[in-house]
Amino acid sequence: MENREGVSVIICCYNSALRLPETLRHIYNQKVPEQIGWEIIVVDNNSTDNTSDVAMSEWRRYNNNIPFKVVHQEIQGLSFARSKGFENANYDILIFCDDDNWLRDDYIRYAFEIMQSNESIGILGGVSSGYFEVGKPFWFDAFMESYAVGKQMYETGIANSRTYLAGAAVVVRKAIYQKLNFLSYSLLLTGRIGKRLTSGEDTELCWLAMFLGFNLYYDERLRFVHFMPKQRLNWKYCVSMIAYGHSIPRIYFSLYHYLHNNIFNNREVSFDITYKTLMRRHLNYLRKHNPNLKSILNAVRSLFISTEGSEKEIQFKSDIHKLRYLLFNKSDLEKNFYAITSLMQKIKQQNVS
Repeated sequence: MENREGVSVIICCYNSALRLPETLRHIYNQKVPEQIGWEIIVVDNNSTDNTSDVAMSEWRRYNNNIPFKVVHQEIQGLSFARSKGFENANYDILIFCDDDNWLRDDYIRYAFEIMQSNESIGILGGVSSGYFEVGKPFWFDAFMESYAVGKQMYETGIANSRTYLAGAAVVVRKAIYQKLNFLSYSLLLTGRIGKRLTSGEDTELCWLAMFLGFNLYYDERLRFVHFMPKQRLNWKYCVSMIAYGHSIPRIYFSLYHYLHNNIFNNREVSFDITYKTLMRRHLNYLRKHNPNLKSILNAVRSLFISTEGSEKEIQFKSDIHKLRYLLFNKSDLEKNFYAITSLMQKIKQQNVS
């Protein structure tokens, strides 16, 4: 695997035959200076449609000499697909362009220039605007951040205090994956699997990048359109994505935070104590968000009767989902607790040496 200066655009796909043509058209229209090497890698994540054939036939239409290839990842999950893209990338800067991201024609140029100008930047994000296949729901703006639409910060600059950048069209330094491989560590969160709205892999990678000494950076020169298909614009999808897809990763971020703080400050760590703390904390969240009988009754009602646009409904379902996960997945949490512990110890040892 080469590691030259340049940009590898990685498009991870699951049943993307209908979305790919427009995405590839915007990539073809990129205005990239001749001195910047770049390539396109389409990762077919075990699709059941003709994603691979569409990708190849669509790109042939443009009759150009930009390196292009399709690779296959049979293990479903966005993090697995991205790892496959990393394994096949020739260049040191990776752009993870989702199959519904339409990059502005200067995106690759700016991504390269920004990353080259500051080697401390590990992950770089920009601004997206939404393009809606059908009318935008009245509640969308309240949840647009969860859809990776809009500005991520008030102004260009280091984004470490935010602790994460959205995964849509995110720019990642290849060295992060190389360092994680050297430390024999893989992301715990798989991201989307088929139609399952699991998430968190983007934030996990951001946290790992910062643990490894890189910065997160936001730059408003990076702009793209995030296509919103009609199936993502219904309330049921929104509730599923946020209350279920986004909730469990927060438990793991608590583990990362706890273990990093304690191990780097030479304090003992204990899974049993951590588990009890997490249970107590999330029970307290449930009580805090439902302080009286009326709010409890309304919250329980939301389990059976959904109210479009209700933030309280999402909050309650998220609280319940996290508690259920804590109760029934203790063994998985313990295994991952020790995996993170081992990683933090290795990073700490490297920093000392």
